[in-house]
Amino acid sequence: MLLSVRNLEKHFDQSKGAFSGPASPIRAVDGVSFDIPRATTLGLVGESGSGKTTTGRLITRLLDPTSGSIVFDGDEITSLSRGELRSFRRRMQIVFQDPFASLDPRMRIRQIVEEPLRYSTNLKSNERRERVMETLDVVGLNPDHAERYPHEFSGGQRQRIGIARALIVRPELLVLDEPVSALDVSIQAQIVNLLEDLQQEFGLSYLLIAHDLSVVRQICDQVAVMYLGKIVELGARDEVYEGPSHPYTRALLSAVPISNPRLRGTRERIVLKGDIPSPANKPSGCDFHTRCYMAGDICRTDSPALEDSGKEGHFVSCHFAEGRREHIK
Repeated sequence: MLLSVRNLEKHFDQSKGAFSGPASPIRAVDGVSFDIPRATTLGLVGESGSGKTTTGRLITRLLDPTSGSIVFDGDEITSLSRGELRSFRRRMQIVFQDPFASLDPRMRIRQIVEEPLRYSTNLKSNERRERVMETLDVVGLNPDHAERYPHEFSGGQRQRIGIARALIVRPELLVLDEPVSALDVSIQAQIVNLLEDLQQEFGLSYLLIAHDLSVVRQICDQVAVMYLGKIVELGARDEVYEGPSHPYTRALLSAVPISNPRLRGTRERIVLKGDIPSPANKPSGCDFHTRCYMAGDICRTDSPALEDSGKEGHFVSCHFAEGRREHIK
């Protein structure tokens, strides 16, 4: 197993008002657990505010976890020192969501892509330059692009530059934080195809954070559905898409557009009530019961654990999921 995450939590303290008592901490990530085997992709999906990006930043140690365990290739990384993190980050990199904001506008592309090598390797200048050119070619950019600035490129090209920067140190795991959400649909397909090609060529593992469930279905082996800092459903891609057990997963899948016009109108659309609650003031019992169309009395008092749904490797956190306590009202 390349990555094992257990009971990961991240709480953010809120500032206290001048005339109020202590504020409740924001529980952005609240007991998340999952595994990513080598050369596979786990898709982490959910609404904005569910804690997906925070989870990705915890795994790459851009944020320090409040508690929990992150084991990468057999080594616990939550307690690594700053110096130890520098060498570790060669093995795990992140591609950010915004291809416009994630690149320094004052640096040339060669400098942006080369920078990780300067701080994490002992390669000489000519060796670094050679690897930069090789990596630009791998992601579909020309060597002539190396001396240009970010503003001279389109959104898709900038995202290729971000991927090149992450790939330059030969990592084993990439955290992809909404890598195509800011791009046009036609460009999204190109970037998704590039990511698939890179995984096959280099044996990479991915944690793909995404809103677009069609993208997740195309490239992921496993899917984890996240709501208000917790994973509510986890399983193999086909199991989750063909037989979703959690009502939140069903609602998300019902919103995916159907490309075949003959099939439109054949699927029930599930519209959730209200907005996702604040992670600083979570509901009692099940976090989802305030918006759930299946909620019973037990949902308002007891928080369901993430348990086996009865299908191999398929876990769900719901009192009324198939194979669990359906008789409870």
